[in-house]
Amino acid sequence: MNLSILSQISSPQDVKKLDFSQLEPLCTEIRQTLIRTTAKTGGHLASTVATHARGESRPDFQILVYPVITMDKSYTHIGSHDNFLGKDASAEDEAAYSNERQVTKDTP
Repeated sequence: MNLSILSQISSPQDVKKLDFSQLEPLCTEIRQTLIRTTAKTGGHLASTVATHARGESRPDFQILVYPVITMDKSYTHIGSHDNFLGKDASAEDEAAYSNERQVTKDTP
């Protein structure tokens, strides 16, 4: 049985035990997992990272294809709204996470 490297990682100590030659394949697995996961459900997550992240965690660029960018109940998919903010979200949270309102000159 050929297990993925990522499936063998459950703590930072596990990463430290890896051979140097395993690090690049591990990074590839992590990247593919993130892309596969966020491609299905991450439209709002991607626009949130682009508009809310600061410092090194902010991406240098982004291309969003069909993202959920608003939490305004008049426009958004209500399931996305409720899953992200909860059914009883405040108007302040809806405004803060309506990412089209958060774009600045520094947004990737």
